Parts: sequence; C-alpha cells; structure tokens
Amino acid sequence: MSNSGLPNSPHTDGLLGGTSILVRPDRSFISEVSDWFLHTGREKVLRQEIDREFPAEYLYFLKSTKLLERSLVPAALSGGPDGWTPYRVAGLSEHLAFHSFTHWLMWHVSSLSAAPVWMSHNTEVQNTYKEQFRSGMVGSFGMSERGAGADWRHTATTVKRLTERYVANGGKDYTGNGNVSSLITTFATQADGGPRDYVLFRADSHRQGFQLVGNAVPEQMYVSEFRLSDYAFGDEDVISTGPQAFADAVNTINVGKFNLATAATGLVSRALLETYRHTSTRAIFGQTVSSFGQNREGLCRATLRLIGMKAFNARCVDHMHASGPDDNRYVVLNAVAKAKVTHDATEVIHSLADGAAAGHRRRRPPHPPWNSRHPRRPPWSRGQRRRNPSWPRSPKRSREWPSWWRKA
Repeated sequence: MSNSGLPNSPHTDGLLGGTSILVRPDRSFISEVSDWFLHTGREKVLRQEIDREFPAEYLYFLKSTKLLERSLVPAALSGGPDGWTPYRVAGLSEHLAFHSFTHWLMWHVSSLSAAPVWMSHNTEVQNTYKEQFRSGMVGSFGMSERGAGADWRHTATTVKRLTERYVANGGKDYTGNGNVSSLITTFATQADGGPRDYVLFRADSHRQGFQLVGNAVPEQMYVSEFRLSDYAFGDEDVISTGPQAFADAVNTINVGKFNLATAATGLVSRALLETYRHTSTRAIFGQTVSSFGQNREGLCRATLRLIGMKAFNARCVDHMHASGPDDNRYVVLNAVAKAKVTHDATEVIHSLADGAAAGHRRRRPPHPPWNSRHPRRPPWSRGQRRRNPSWPRSPKRSREWPSWWRKA
C-alpha cells in the first residue's frame, strides 16, 4: 500500500501486518498497557465492571507510567521524545478500547480536555495542564447540557467578569471523569457579552463552588453531572474567549471525537478474538462451531470488514498528520469515520453474536399424527410434494408413509 503522496506516513505500508495503527517506535505504549492489564487480570477487570467499581488502580498506573503526559502533551511543551501525534493518539485509543471501554473512556476524555488547551495562547493554562498530566491527573470535557444538547450556541452556563476574577454559574451533564478531575475544560457564554461571546475555562472539581450531582449512567464509568454556583477563577484558567473559543471547541470534536472510530475497531478486534476462541473450542454434533459453513462465512465477513475499517481510520490519521492551511480534508474524513465506522462496528459485533449462537440452533422435530388410524397430511406439510416427489399424494392413493409417521 503506497503513501499516495502523503508526507510523514511511516505506518501506512505496514498497516495490515501490525496489531494497531501505531508506528514502530511507539510499540512501548502497547507493551505497558498490555502488561498492566495482564498483571491486573481479566477476572478482576470483569468483576470491577460488574460491581461498578471505579478503577482507582488505573489512575495509579497512569501516574506511575506518565502515560498521559507522554501521549497527550506535545513534545514542544513536554521537552521529551514522546508527545501528542495523530498516530500515537489514534493507536493508543484503539489499544485501550481493545482491553476495556471504561479505561479507554477515562483516557479519551482526557485527550478531549487537552485539545483546546494546546490551541490556546495562554501559556499559564498550558503549563497547568502539562504539570497535572505529569502527576497523573485525568482530564474532563464539560460541554454537554440537557437543555442545549449538541447545539452549543444555546448553552446555559454563563461566566461573568468581575474586577479581578470571573464567576461561573450553570451546570454540565454527561461529563466523564468529572468526579476526580482538576482539568475540566468547560464551555460557557459570557453573561454581559453578545451572542458570539463564548469562553473556555478550566474548572476544578476540588474548588469551592463546584457541586458534583452524581453519575449519569448506571455503569462502572463515571459520567458525571455537576453544577457551578458562583464558581470563581482567574485569568490563568481562561483557555480562550470569543469566537475563537467556539472554533476551538468545534475543532476539538473534529480531532478528538474521531477516536470513537478507532475505539470501535478496538472493540471489534476484541469481539472477533473472543468469537474465534469460543467457536473453535466449543463442539456440537461432533464438530466445532467454527466448522459450520454459516459461521465460517460470518467470521470471514467480520474479518474483512474490520480490515476495511482499520484502513479507513489509518487514512484519516494520515490526513490529520499531513494537514495544513491549504489541506483540511481530515475534517470531512473524520466526520465520515466517526459516523460510518462506529455504525459498521455495531453491525459486525451483532453478526458475531449471531454466529456464535448459530451452532446451538436446533430444528424442531415433526409432530406425529393426532390419529394414527386415519393418517392425514398435517397442515404444515402442504406443498411438500412440490418440493419432494416421494411424498405421498394422499392417504387414499398411497399408504406408504415415512417410517417416522407410523405409530410405534
């Protein structure tokens, strides 16, 4: 597979031969994540998910390995060899989703909170996010509101400028990591401004004026709902203002929400692996479930569709890496990937579930006649002669009924 003129695309040639879309020098991220999940154990991860236990050990893992700083902070700010790159973010997203969707969400929301900060001109807030990521603090992205939905222009959270500080009032819903994060990138409107006067600022869940309502979903992942009541912050926490704040928020969706597609391929990869393992080790009628034709066809189709989804995601990452002032094709491709790849991933997972259960289906045996003295063709056998000429025409013309029809 050629690079098609795209510069700096080191992973495209080996796309189908690798385990993810990470470039070769970034394989250490995969090793660290895989080793941690292997050390934690599959049973413990499943038990925590069933019991809806918040994964506190995962936060310690992020802190000890500095995974957030190495993957989400640009190298120009961190000063190290690692940093934010489209390949690294997309590949790590796919690999985390392969192991656990809850653990992926905690890292993914952190990437969403960081994207507007790196587009900001406020160096103080950039240093704050860098130091917090280095210490293992997860981020949060406070955008959604029940009243506004996806239309951020009608957000109800307001910010009022006082003499030496700002005061925010309102609330956000469906905000991941809002229960523990000190890096909640929050979108609001200026109370004394015009219709396009927006502001992005950093909120801290540990400050006065921040009220955590609870978890919006009954699951292990904590998708918080919080309220801001006279929440005070200064200029050092302002990320951007005016139309630029709205543009940064939209571009965060273009760049960050694309990882829903990479997470979808990670989930499908895990589902395909588990389906292969289940169908190849379970026997029925003396054969493995995977040896049946319909299951072999379903597994083949799922594998081919997964390869296609991975290839499309990789091309989107190439365009993000090669983007510039005259090349914004990634905006269109990322939107298509976010919608189409996630939809196809859902269909593939459903088809795999049907294939795994296909070997357990049994055909209902035929019923004996109600009155064996007067054999007659049952209602469900009408038209059998058309498909099977050996079927008797009627009881009067032939008494040669099948052996299973005779009374024992």
